Amino acid sequence: MTRNYKISVVIATYNRSRSVRRILGALSEQTFPSDQYEVIISIDGSNDETHATVDSYESEYELRSIWHPNSGRASACNRGIRAATGEIIVILDDDMEPAPGLLAAHYDLHKSRSGLGAVGAVPIKVGEASPPVVRYVGAKFNSHLDKISAPGYSMRIRDFYSGNFSIGREDMLRHGMYNEEFKIYGNEDVELAYRLLKAGIDLVYSAEALCIQNYDKDFAGLAKDTVSKGKNAVLLCTKYPDAFSELKLAEYNTSGWKWRMLRYILIQAGVMVPATGDAVVSIVGFIQSLKINNRNFVEKIYPLALDYLFWLGVWSALKSDKNADGLIERIKSCNNS
Repeated sequence: MTRNYKISVVIATYNRSRSVRRILGALSEQTFPSDQYEVIISIDGSNDETHATVDSYESEYELRSIWHPNSGRASACNRGIRAATGEIIVILDDDMEPAPGLLAAHYDLHKSRSGLGAVGAVPIKVGEASPPVVRYVGAKFNSHLDKISAPGYSMRIRDFYSGNFSIGREDMLRHGMYNEEFKIYGNEDVELAYRLLKAGIDLVYSAEALCIQNYDKDFAGLAKDTVSKGKNAVLLCTKYPDAFSELKLAEYNTSGWKWRMLRYILIQAGVMVPATGDAVVSIVGFIQSLKINNRNFVEKIYPLALDYLFWLGVWSALKSDKNADGLIERIKSCNNS
């Protein structure tokens, strides 16, 4: 007999068994009654020990896993949502470490009102021994949390993330869940937020629904994600042209002319010779290995390299899109300075 729970926690994962074990442990410490929530690990084609980790984990809450060949986060989340039975869906990324009151905070929000999507706090853990990339991403994202947590702030699509997100299961099913056209990293969250806001779902931020985020990628991993985000920004904007002004695509001409000229040359080189982007990542890695004033390096070099990599992803996607002429002109003409 299928049991209906108050909360279904859905976690999509790919080859991160240690992270899965950590989040399962944190979910065992919840103040929310363990017989009122289930945890579904949606394994996206992992070939590490994730399946065995879940199968052998002993928990007081209902725990199960589903496995499918690798097809991306959007698809993996959707499989977990379809398998869920809870009134409320809580979506967590596998690098999260939920605070004990996380599930109670999400549930209380939905108990007080309907038609709600709640984005929980996900500060990135940063310490003195953290690598430069973690310090950079942590400072940037934690600043973003300060912005969206301000009293009276209205969340926009670009503010949204679903690494710690809750919504009524029926609302999620009714509004189409994640778009599975987004197979690589990035902007599947933004696309979801666009549709939810259009449908009248109120997106709110909750500091009480807290997870600590354990960011563990190196610069090469961050670079790969950034290129993918550029590609998916094009996909999103071709689907919803009116979202353009809210995306980074509208900021192509906002930097200084010298950087724009150098970036243009590097983009053209990267589109024609894909190894150019890899070379930029390698150069950044080499300079970083010298450990010469790392903090100054992070503050000055990372933003330039990542800006280039994002636009490399954009122009790579535009080159392969036969119907992109209108979007190209829109990007070039926006915010000329």
